[in-house]
Amino acid sequence: MPKHTKERLFLQIMEKITHYHLNLLTKTQTSAYIDSQMNYANATGKIFEQEIKDMIYEFSGGIPRKINNIATACLINAYIQKSQKINLDIDHQAITEFQLF
Repeated sequence: MPKHTKERLFLQIMEKITHYHLNLLTKTQTSAYIDSQMNYANATGKIFEQEIKDMIYEFSGGIPRKINNIATACLINAYIQKSQKINLDIDHQAITEFQLF
C-alpha cells in the first residue's frame, strides 16, 4: 500500500475515534443552531416553529449530536408525511423513535 494511502487511511480512522468536547447549548443557542442549520441547507420559510425547537432542546439536553439527530428525524418524518412544517405529531414521533434506542 502506498505511503500516502496509509496516511490518509490513518487520518480517517483518527477522525472517527477522536472525541471532541462540545459544551451543551442553551435553549436560545439550540434554537439559533437549528435556524442556522436550516439556513445552511437553503431551507425557505419556518420549518421548525419555536415550540418544536424548545421541545428538541428539552429532549436533547442541549447536546449538539442529539439536536442534530432529533431534527433530522423530524425532517425525515415530515418528508414521509408530505408536510412542509414540523408539527407536534412529527416531533413526538421523532422523539418516541429515539426513546426506543
